[in-house]
Amino acid sequence: MIHQQTQPPQYQQAKERTELPKMHNHNTPPQHPTEKQGPPEDEIDLRQLFSVLFKWKWLIAFLTTLSFATAALISFFVLTPVYEARTTLLVTQAIDTRQLSQRQSGNLEDVVAQAIRLPELTLQSYVNQIRNEAVAEKVIDSLGLEGIYRPNQILGMVSVSLIRDTNLVEIRVTNTNPTMARDIANAMGREYVEYMAETNIEKLSRSGELLEQQIQEEEKSLQASIERLNNFLGEARNPQVLDRESQNLLEALSHYRNAKMQIEIEIQQLQAQKNELTWQIESLPTYQSSTTPTTQVAAVTIAPTYPTGTDPAPINYELLTEQHTAATVTETPQPAPITEPPPTHTTAPAPTNPTPAPKPTPQPSQPTYPAPTQPTIQQNPNDTNQYTNQYTNPLYQTLRTQLAQKSAELAGKEAQLRTINYAILTIESEWRKIQEELAVKQTEYEQLRRETDRLSNIQNLLADKVAETRIATFVNQGETSVQVAVPANLPTSPVKPNKSLNMALGLLIGLMISVALAFVLEMLDNTIKNEEDVRRHLGLPVLGAIPKFDIKAKGQGPKGGT
Repeated sequence: MIHQQTQPPQYQQAKERTELPKMHNHNTPPQHPTEKQGPPEDEIDLRQLFSVLFKWKWLIAFLTTLSFATAALISFFVLTPVYEARTTLLVTQAIDTRQLSQRQSGNLEDVVAQAIRLPELTLQSYVNQIRNEAVAEKVIDSLGLEGIYRPNQILGMVSVSLIRDTNLVEIRVTNTNPTMARDIANAMGREYVEYMAETNIEKLSRSGELLEQQIQEEEKSLQASIERLNNFLGEARNPQVLDRESQNLLEALSHYRNAKMQIEIEIQQLQAQKNELTWQIESLPTYQSSTTPTTQVAAVTIAPTYPTGTDPAPINYELLTEQHTAATVTETPQPAPITEPPPTHTTAPAPTNPTPAPKPTPQPSQPTYPAPTQPTIQQNPNDTNQYTNQYTNPLYQTLRTQLAQKSAELAGKEAQLRTINYAILTIESEWRKIQEELAVKQTEYEQLRRETDRLSNIQNLLADKVAETRIATFVNQGETSVQVAVPANLPTSPVKPNKSLNMALGLLIGLMISVALAFVLEMLDNTIKNEEDVRRHLGLPVLGAIPKFDIKAKGQGPKGGT
């Protein structure tokens, strides 16, 4: 096949004139030559892609084989084999981060316990602590690798990881020497356990020293607080003394109040008795009369007189008789008879030193009557042989005496009540003053006592924690928190390089590079080799193909080409 070159413009014009009549027919309207059609859409032709790969198949095969062979040679003959040793540590005191945050508290005991407690680390904290230069230096010293490895080189060989869902930490050490890898792995585990033990013991010792210093300071503060409390209790008016005084005043106040209630009851009783006596006195006549027979004196009637229009109140003779019988009067005085009464007397003279009648107490249920007038001696005009003799009523005098006694008793009780009221007011005022002073003293006492108790509790707590710290110092708690679970064994096969993986990667990389190179070369090739190249590059239809005959090959048909 011959390659067709770009045709001249004359050929294109002739082609357009030849194809123009074909395009105009009866069914298709003529198109204006100036109308433009849209650009052809880009489509992926799989046959074209495979044709490109088939075209450059030898290049792809060569490059892929070369890459595979190179990877194999490097893996087998160039790269140094690397061995890996593994040791496993068991962490027995690891906690979760959320548990650590929940256990934090603000009370004194938890704060002190946190100060002396061994560090509670998470598994990730243990992982990060293994890879530190202090452990690496201990490994170098224990294996005698001074001058051969530095700490950072040792750490570069070590990788630490957690085993999922366990408390196990795996230490991996890689080295070109399998024995060296095993020794470094075992030394890392062993030295890390010792490092944790030393760290914990050092922390406990330092915490114990700090606690002892704090105990000495708290002891001084406690002694000063106790001294202040004792001085306060040694005062003359301390809370205990004031409390006793307050109790005594309360007892006295209770006694006076009871006495007041009793006196008030007695006053009420005396007042009632006084009122009753007053009423009885008002109901009795002041004088009493008697009739004496005679031939010389006419009968005289002695009786109290009342104003006109008034009547004496009725007298309860049974009550008067009982009171008269109970009186202390032993003998009723009898007045001397009148031997020679004056013929013209109409009223008797007043008795010597008569007892003044007390002013009656108004009673709402009984009417009030005026005092009786002077007794009179009246002659009975019908009887010339008798006369009436008037003398003071002894029952009236007895009631008057009782009334005076009750009045005196009532006055005494009222005076006693006033004295008791004054005493109650005085005691209450004194008790309130003592209560105010006691409240201030009690508050001060409570503050001093609480301060003393607080310092005492702190000292006791610190002493207990110091004892616990001393005991824990003698126990190797580093080995109880981390232990070597599985020591490292001697590795028998290298982990690097992975020859199979390297050759597979070489094959894949060579194939990718060769395919990419084939497509790049195809894109850079702009020569026309067939009808499809003409349509793709020139955008012209192919009218026909001129076969190319090989003169040497006679009778074999056209060789092909355009």
